[in-house]
Amino acid sequence: MSTHPKIRRIRRLSSAFSLLELLVSMGLLSVIVLALFSMFDQTQKALHTATAQVDLMEPGRSAMDLLTRDIERGRATRFPGVTNLAITRLERTGPYSIPGVLDGYHRDSALNELFYLTPLRGNQWTAQGWFIADETDPSLVPDASKIGALYRFESTNVVALRGPFVTNDFSRQWLEFNRRSTNALQFSRFLDGVVFFRTTSFSSEGLPLDSFVAPTNIPSGVVITNFNASVGLTAFTNQALPTSLEVEFGMLPPRLLTQYRNLPSGTAPNATTIRSNFFVQHGGDVLLFRQRISLRTSLQ
Repeated sequence: MSTHPKIRRIRRLSSAFSLLELLVSMGLLSVIVLALFSMFDQTQKALHTATAQVDLMEPGRSAMDLLTRDIERGRATRFPGVTNLAITRLERTGPYSIPGVLDGYHRDSALNELFYLTPLRGNQWTAQGWFIADETDPSLVPDASKIGALYRFESTNVVALRGPFVTNDFSRQWLEFNRRSTNALQFSRFLDGVVFFRTTSFSSEGLPLDSFVAPTNIPSGVVITNFNASVGLTAFTNQALPTSLEVEFGMLPPRLLTQYRNLPSGTAPNATTIRSNFFVQHGGDVLLFRQRISLRTSLQ
């Protein structure tokens, strides 16, 4: 028995979605699409933030990588009277201090200088070093702006480890490191916006050999001297070298460095206070880099 055509049409109409069902479906679909879009947007923001953070850290990491490779080349000449490695501890005082940032004293005010000898080929040796100076002139210390640039030093004088004047030849490299001149080929500016630079040497027992700490058990060949409250020297002579060096520096991100350079400076009213307050407000934004570097020839 066949069904009447009118009845079949009514059945087809009654099996379709109602307007209410369509609205509910569209609403649920909209919620799902918005949730997916929100998730995608947050993921994209996180990716951009991570990429930006990598870009911020890249200059500091590059400087630390080069510094690490350079220091690992350091060796002891084992020649009497020759300084193999020297750390000059410079602590900023007065207007150079940065209150309220980092550890409050030793790290904030550190402008240490590192000097060491490295072998080339045969009996030939050269000298290298790292220090903080004015952003435009390596012969000047950072001024009251309390910020500078990290410079790399490599001597242009090669010393042969033989003959009666070896000690004097190495002394000339030390003087070359300390008597800096503008636009000299030995000095290259490597990193801007450096707030502090600190180097600490360690003995085989893991104890710091630092004039700031003033250790009592000093190994043979190590000279530790405090010239005054803010200047000291740790030197390794003859066969001595530290077991390891801990190098640490802090730098401002490019955005903050640009803001800082636009602040009042020199004799402008309240320039010192404004710049000090800037560091207090942005102390948590200083990018820190620290590396413990082992040396092959160590103290026995």
